[in-house]
Amino acid sequence: MSFSINIASYNVLSPYFAVKWGEKTGLNQKGLSVSKKILRESTESKTLENWKTYSNWNQRIKKIAHNIELADIVCLQEITPRTIIDILKICQKYSVAGVAYHPNPSQNICYGNAIVFNPKKAHLLQSFEI
Repeated sequence: MSFSINIASYNVLSPYFAVKWGEKTGLNQKGLSVSKKILRESTESKTLENWKTYSNWNQRIKKIAHNIELADIVCLQEITPRTIIDILKICQKYSVAGVAYHPNPSQNICYGNAIVFNPKKAHLLQSFEI
């Protein structure tokens, strides 16, 4: 008896860090038109949500979700508690097998890695959060 399973690895590119470091892939038109200094300052602002002005996350999440759904098990890099929620809202047939976050003490922004899977294709024996 044989079976097949598709496993993928995907760097989500945290929207916060995409803006902070001026990564073009994570910027909207407004973000692409300002300096890296302005982008960095938006992430250091007392208004913690100010960086969202420059992020293309709301458009990029749809493409990310489509790519995730091409595999049965996906190892995700650069996720945050918010991005994993956003991903699972679109990829509703997927569940989290595990997640580990690395805190960033300077901004209280945490990011990390997660494994998501399609329960119709893989049976989870144990999950974890670190």
